[in-house]
Amino acid sequence: MEHSVTRRQDRFGFWISTLTAVTTAITFVMAVLTPPKAGPFCTDDCLAYPYTDFAAYIPRDFVWMYPALLVAPLLVTLLATMHSGRRLPGGRSRAVRWRSVSWLRPR
Repeated sequence: MEHSVTRRQDRFGFWISTLTAVTTAITFVMAVLTPPKAGPFCTDDCLAYPYTDFAAYIPRDFVWMYPALLVAPLLVTLLATMHSGRRLPGGRSRAVRWRSVSWLRPR
């Protein structure tokens, strides 16, 4: 029974980490490839200061935000999976698990 639970946790952790990495990579690529329509990095067909026509570009400019919304819950799930991981050799699991989520602690 213990072996099947541990194996299931390992498989879940593998897929959560893979999904987190892939979602983050897709979000990053989409954000970098979205050309700006205003500001110093705009290259062509730029909007001028009062930005009155900017609303026409909002759906296209912020499409990368939809996969970015998935990264936060995936990261929390990944950290919870790491925290509930099995014991490491030498009895170090408690320290390693605490270090994996210690940055979440309010100061």
